Amino acid sequence: MFSFHQILAHRGQHWTLLQNGCRTMWNCAHTALLRAIGSEDGLLSVDNLRAIVWLPMYTAADCLLDMLVHLQSDLEKHAEKVRVRLWPRVHKTLAQGSKNLDGPTLNFCLNFL
Repeated sequence: MFSFHQILAHRGQHWTLLQNGCRTMWNCAHTALLRAIGSEDGLLSVDNLRAIVWLPMYTAADCLLDMLVHLQSDLEKHAEKVRVRLWPRVHKTLAQGSKNLDGPTLNFCLNFL
């Protein structure tokens, strides 16, 4: 059931829902593991729990890593748009500043761009 929710959140790019679903799945699996280890008469053994949980955990990890790749590419696209939009303004300001000999110029900005 967790895998279904994780996949839907991933496809819809609802990153907060994906993270919350993965955290909830982790908490449930961790609680089940603690109960399996803590008592000898538990309902599940560690091997049974591992057989049940490995595929949803694998899917969650894959979706979270893919989320990071998506967010990184979105950040790079946004940074490029800002750079393309602002560079003509900065270049114009620098050109005007170099003609103005009696005031401060923005030549220091070249080091930061």
